[in-house]
Amino acid sequence: MLNHFNTIGTIVPVASSPLEQFETTNFISFTAPILGDFVISLTNVGFYTLLVLVLGLGYHVLSANNHRIVPSK
Repeated sequence: MLNHFNTIGTIVPVASSPLEQFETTNFISFTAPILGDFVISLTNVGFYTLLVLVLGLGYHVLSANNHRIVPSK
């Protein structure tokens, strides 16, 4: 990643390649020596998937109106 200065003199990171925005990075990684150094990791894609799942399920549960057919007043 390259850096350049903006008009007020602060350093702003600039991607050296347009493909850097699609890189998959590990947030959390565990190595399990039980199964021959099996690696379990949470990547940025997995994190965003879990975030959307939790937000979607949370919205569904909060808007379910306690399983009533007719909405409350």
